[in-house]
Amino acid sequence: MNGIKAAFFDVGGVLLESAYWRKADRQLDLALKESFPNLDFRKLHETWAEKWSRRNRAASVEGFETMRNMAEKSLYESLVSLGCIPTKARVRRALDAWYAAAERNAKAMPGAKRALKRLKSLGYRTGIITNADWNVVIPHLRRAGLLGLIDYKIVSSRLRSYKPDQRLFKEALRVSKLRPEEVVFVGDSVEFDFEPAREVGMAPLLFKRGKNRGNAGFEELLELLNAEGSGKRRRRARTANGRPPHCIGNPSPLSSGNGICGADAKCRV
Repeated sequence: MNGIKAAFFDVGGVLLESAYWRKADRQLDLALKESFPNLDFRKLHETWAEKWSRRNRAASVEGFETMRNMAEKSLYESLVSLGCIPTKARVRRALDAWYAAAERNAKAMPGAKRALKRLKSLGYRTGIITNADWNVVIPHLRRAGLLGLIDYKIVSSRLRSYKPDQRLFKEALRVSKLRPEEVVFVGDSVEFDFEPAREVGMAPLLFKRGKNRGNAGFEELLELLNAEGSGKRRRRARTANGRPPHCIGNPSPLSSGNGICGADAKCRV
């Protein structure tokens, strides 16, 4: 990884925790409970996640749609499929409560702030490449105390396209004026992060999340960039046990690429 000058990151499940969205889920449940007191909210969230994920993948092929629009349509469809008769206004109010609660509780992933500060102090540039709405992810990063540590912000709603579209990764190279081999990208999805970053020539790393095996955390990133040492010597990631180059461990099949961890996750930020 000689000559790395910048580190770009996915946001949800990498720089930002996903747990605070569960608090937002509870606020959404409260907002809907008055109208639908007998609703199985566990089933609602399972159905919503499935429909949202399906819509998100379709948007990459059929045409761009904001995360907020996908959230609203998939939540409405989920309620109808569970026997409810919602109004669009009720769905919008519930989502307003959901997004507001998420922003209030947005929290950085443990180690994220320290890693960004360390990288900046050593002269590395930083950025994000994320599937998100600008008016959601930017306030969340600000609330978590990370926004001022990020130089470049590549957000899908601004480019009207979603990862794994390589345009987002190429835009990161354009705005940073760096060559692909000068950039490392840290994400939590093989399909949405690792592969497109590798295909444009970046050095991709898969992020360690919870008990998912074989992923790189912030400490591994700092070690690879030799951020704990003089900052002059770069260590080259090796291929071991059939693992892809620059991947510490095995790519995890549990990553959704939708901004928040897990194959059943909704596309939140």
